[in-house]
Amino acid sequence: MRLCLFCLVVVLLLTYWSSFTAYSQLTIRVTNIPDNTPEGAILYIAGNFNDWNPGATPLIFQGDGTYSATISPAASLIEYKFTRGSWDSVEGNASGSYLPNRTYNYTGGVQSIDNLSIATWEDLAGGSGSTANDQVSIVATDFYIPQLDRYRRISIYLPNDYATSSKHYPVLYMHDGQNLFDAATSFAGEWEGRNPTRPTSRGR
Repeated sequence: MRLCLFCLVVVLLLTYWSSFTAYSQLTIRVTNIPDNTPEGAILYIAGNFNDWNPGATPLIFQGDGTYSATISPAASLIEYKFTRGSWDSVEGNASGSYLPNRTYNYTGGVQSIDNLSIATWEDLAGGSGSTANDQVSIVATDFYIPQLDRYRRISIYLPNDYATSSKHYPVLYMHDGQNLFDAATSFAGEWEGRNPTRPTSRGR
C-alpha cells in the first residue's frame, strides 16, 4: 500500500513538472548569421534569465541553416544578446559596433521569437571605423557587477608616460564607456573622452 502511494505521488509530481515546463516555454530562433561566422562555431544566448553567462545556453543548429534555443523563464521582460561563447565575441550592430540588449516581453505560456538575424560579431566586424587612441585598452570584457547583476566591459585610458613615469595621476570613473573612447563601439558617436594634455579618464 505504501509503495502504491509512493508511486502515485511520483506520477503526480512528474505530471505537474511536465505541465509546468510546457507552460513556461520560450523558443528563440535565429535564421540569419554573419557570413564570416567561423565554420563550426557554437552560438549562445546570454540574458537576464541565465545570469548573463555568455557560454551557458547554446543555440542548436537545426540543419536548415537556422539555430534555436528553448528556455523556461519567468514571465517578465527578457533581455538578451547572442555570442559565440564569450563577451569578446558578442554580436554587434550593422556596422560592427555596440548593439543594445535585445528585449522581449514574455507573458508566460508557450511562445516563440522567430526570424531573428545577427548582423555582425564585434570581434570580426573588420574596418568598423575604430577611433580608439593607442592609450586605450580593455581591462576586462566580462566584469561582473553584483549590485546590477550585469557583466560589463571595462576600458581604461592611460597617460603617455604612465608606464615610465613615477607621477601619480587622479582617476575619473565613467559609465557608458562604449561611447567614451571609440566610435566603433558607440551607438551615438564617440564622446571623445581623451585629452592629450591630461588623459586620466577611465570608463566602462
